[in-house]
Amino acid sequence: NAMETIAADLSAENIPHRVERCDVTSTDSLQGLLDSSLETFSQVDLVFANAGIGAGEAGPIWGFSEKDWQWCFNVNVWGVINSIRVFMPRLVTSGREAHFVVTGSGNGAYTILPDAPIYTASKAAVHTLTKHLATDLAGDRINVNAIAPGYISTDNTEALRNDPERSQAILARIPAGRWGGPGDLAGPVVFLASKASDYMHGTVVLVDGGWMGR
Repeated sequence: NAMETIAADLSAENIPHRVERCDVTSTDSLQGLLDSSLETFSQVDLVFANAGIGAGEAGPIWGFSEKDWQWCFNVNVWGVINSIRVFMPRLVTSGREAHFVVTGSGNGAYTILPDAPIYTASKAAVHTLTKHLATDLAGDRINVNAIAPGYISTDNTEALRNDPERSQAILARIPAGRWGGPGDLAGPVVFLASKASDYMHGTVVLVDGGWMGR
């Protein structure tokens, strides 16, 4: 899988690393990740809360089941909350400078995604959490910021990309003229994880090919 490929690349460069599966909906699983990370590296300077899912088929807000709402919010919102609950006490008490980066979405930060109320609402919650946490922790030299991707070519968007009519309509509105790829997010995340962003707190960085400019 993708993580195994990344691990192989890191090994080839002799970069210390540890790969571990984790369930962000479980604080026990996240605590295990923290414990194993400390065993390997002795300290944590960055947390990237990147896990996220869509909410199934598109439809009106009243057409989704309670299970749909719960599952999407469990991953997208509680995944961030659980990461905060597990990792933040360690980051705060360490006294070290640290960065906490969250993956939000342009849909929820600045606009809505038609017929996808659960996803949009969950990402709006993530952006609000980001700003609250950033305000609380700025004095502790912990930077909390978010990226807000636009339309990115991932497993989550495969069905959308395979729909010729909707995919073309989306592509026609992206000034960059293409869907984004995971690599397009790497630079902004590295920036928000580095000292270059030390004076940024609670910022939501759009990475959308210019989508929101139209």
